[in-house]
Amino acid sequence: MEHTNFEIQDGILKMYHGINKHVVIPEGVMEIGDEAFEDNEFVQVLEMPSTLVKIDAWLFYGCCCLKDIIISPDNPYMTKIDNCIYSKDKTTLLLYPPYIKAEKFIIPDYVKEIGKMAFYRSSVKTVICNNGLETIDEQAFFSCEKLEKIYISDTVTEIGDEAFFNCESLTRINIPGKVKVIKTSVFENCDSLKEVILDG
Repeated sequence: MEHTNFEIQDGILKMYHGINKHVVIPEGVMEIGDEAFEDNEFVQVLEMPSTLVKIDAWLFYGCCCLKDIIISPDNPYMTKIDNCIYSKDKTTLLLYPPYIKAEKFIIPDYVKEIGKMAFYRSSVKTVICNNGLETIDEQAFFSCEKLEKIYISDTVTEIGDEAFFNCESLTRINIPGKVKVIKTSVFENCDSLKEVILDG
């Protein structure tokens, strides 16, 4: 079967040229290029192949009509639970899709890590971390512009560079005592940040 709307090279989907509302990405695609769906105004549902290895919100920049991402049940790398996408073993939150409109999100108990770009441009206002979370990766909340409060559990030991970059509505955050290094760029462009609580 010929997929004329897909520009694929070495397992990477470089560009999608179609205007379909429901797009089924072909099996064999392992990675989606950063610009493959950039500013696509047509796609509403994206169905991912079982061969896809990684995913993050940056891939859907400007997809103003996107309403759902479907993960193949045969994918050995990731799974979907309650609209969020996790690693197959559920220990890493890979993607909190930007089309989710809930204002509050509680990180599930089984999550140990919030992945890179997981909350990019999401509309969530409050995030509560679970006891057991260990890592907030670099750029995890990058440009999460509506985020106002995040409650970080004292089990977190690592907060990556630019984790809260451009969270312009963030007013309060606590830093657990187990976190060893905090770089200044973690809170860059957080212009509303008024309170940083150092726990322990």
